[in-house]
Amino acid sequence: MQQYVVPDALPEIAALQSEIRDFAVRVSLVGQVKAGKTALTNGLINRPKLLPSDVNPWTSVITSVHINAAKSTPDSAIFTFFTEEEWKNMVEIGGRLGEAAQRANFEDELSDIRAQIELMQSNAQRRLGKNFTYLLGNSHKFAGINAKLIKRYVCLGEEEEGLTTSEGRFADLTKSADIYIADPRYDLPTVIRDTPGVNDPFLVRETVTLDSLSDSDICVIVLSAHQAFTTVDIALMRILMALRQEQIVLFINRIDELSDPERQVQEIETYIRSALADQGLQKDLPIIFGSARWARDQHEAKEEQQDANAQDMSGLNALRQIIEYKGAETVGIPLLNKIQQSALDTCRQSILLLQQSRDNATPTRADLNREELAKDLAYLVTQSKASFQAIAKQCRQQVLYDMSAAYLAFISDEKRAIDAIVSKGGKTGDWSADTEKLRRALNSAYAAFDTAGRDAVKAVFADSAKMISKFYDRILDADSQFLTILAPTPAPAPMPTLLMQSMTIDITSNWFETWFSKGRGKDAFVKRFEDVAGDEMRATIKDIQDIYIADFIKAASDQLHGFIAAHVRTLENLAEIDGPQQRSEIRNQLGLNDEIKARLDGLNAIVAELDIEKVD
Repeated sequence: MQQYVVPDALPEIAALQSEIRDFAVRVSLVGQVKAGKTALTNGLINRPKLLPSDVNPWTSVITSVHINAAKSTPDSAIFTFFTEEEWKNMVEIGGRLGEAAQRANFEDELSDIRAQIELMQSNAQRRLGKNFTYLLGNSHKFAGINAKLIKRYVCLGEEEEGLTTSEGRFADLTKSADIYIADPRYDLPTVIRDTPGVNDPFLVRETVTLDSLSDSDICVIVLSAHQAFTTVDIALMRILMALRQEQIVLFINRIDELSDPERQVQEIETYIRSALADQGLQKDLPIIFGSARWARDQHEAKEEQQDANAQDMSGLNALRQIIEYKGAETVGIPLLNKIQQSALDTCRQSILLLQQSRDNATPTRADLNREELAKDLAYLVTQSKASFQAIAKQCRQQVLYDMSAAYLAFISDEKRAIDAIVSKGGKTGDWSADTEKLRRALNSAYAAFDTAGRDAVKAVFADSAKMISKFYDRILDADSQFLTILAPTPAPAPMPTLLMQSMTIDITSNWFETWFSKGRGKDAFVKRFEDVAGDEMRATIKDIQDIYIADFIKAASDQLHGFIAAHVRTLENLAEIDGPQQRSEIRNQLGLNDEIKARLDGLNAIVAELDIEKVD
């Protein structure tokens, strides 16, 4: 296409080329500390000892392994540090959790969060000395990687437990680590992210971990076989609730530690699927059982000594296969369809302009009113902006209504639960908030917004395409009105990582009893709970409206703007071409008639390939 399209279309071609080059299947491994995520990552990249997976230290930052990435040098690394603003937010406020505690006026309880921050800060300053402030906002790049280098940036632990100053030197300040490798086993460019444990004692890193999921295509939930879905997996359940079904894979690691794997695997799977059903999640999610340890042992064994059964039992082959399948079906093919549609649209626009540049090829209508056309084009842009403002208002109202209803029902249920406990002689300390039910309702509300928002955006896209088609009808003679305008496909709303995070109620539930024990009565206790829950409700709804809905509308608006802008350029060019002299000037710009014919032939051949059913 780059060889044949008119010059005005080259920016669209460059954008499509960039989408193809930047394509990668993004896979995040999420689980508890010590679930074996790092060892599993090593197995997936076929480098058993590259990322440190010792008992101590543990992974403390997002480590992304880019496999077969375009525009990258294999066996290289980039380590990025927190910015000064990010570090200041953590140190002075305690991150999002500290803000929540402040809003709830739990000043005494802020000490728990501040103690974590002070420990992180003191460790960093002790290890880095005067270099501490210079590193903030910067990055370190390396051509060449090894386990010792990586350990200095991604591992966090206590020095008395075996971590030397050298090994964890930069870990406290490191926000993300990007490792680049080549692996012929992966047909599609793939990014595998090893994340800190969701039950990491350093709560301030929770937001960083969950933010990494915002653009993940596949989320592998890593569980330990002997702790599958225990009470400490509540954070994992929060993540599962907010993900789309096609994104989720469950990997049950460490089956090598089971006394009777063949029998226990069946029991564990039955239990997990029952737990999923209890939480309103799909029971047929893919579940793979395996052992990163067996995968490592197989890799280290000599080829002639390898045991095929043990290799299958590791689960690594099955996991790679499902990543490859989901990567193609849910990421690659939708992208191909999007590019196919955009490329076809761009080709057809260039064909019109090239035909119009030839003498008597596709003359413009004699009664064309160019001034009126220009006004109508401007109106199309203005109207699209107004439509998106209306959609944004509609989405904000829908989220406000649905999420408010969820919170109010939650508050009412919990007040009754507190009353029931106290009336039977119990203590408020016997009560704990059922936030999981609340999360299900909030995620359901978000999914409803996603569906309604996309439907509304899709309608705006379709109306714009119809209007553009009418503009072509006004410009061209009837025998040239062959162009089919395909509306863009709207993208889904951003992943709701906010709903995966710890709520104020999660953090403060244990603090209520401390506050109650200071002599306040039950009514005051309930009032304090209502205040905290109400504050959580307002903060959550505001963030959903101001961040998630705003980002969704902006992405849709930008997508439509690019679509309209490309057609406006074509329409304006067509409207301006009138008479042999102007056509001659166009021919001089594009080349001789033979050149125009060659371009038309090339574009028509491409259209013949593109103008087929969607990729399957």
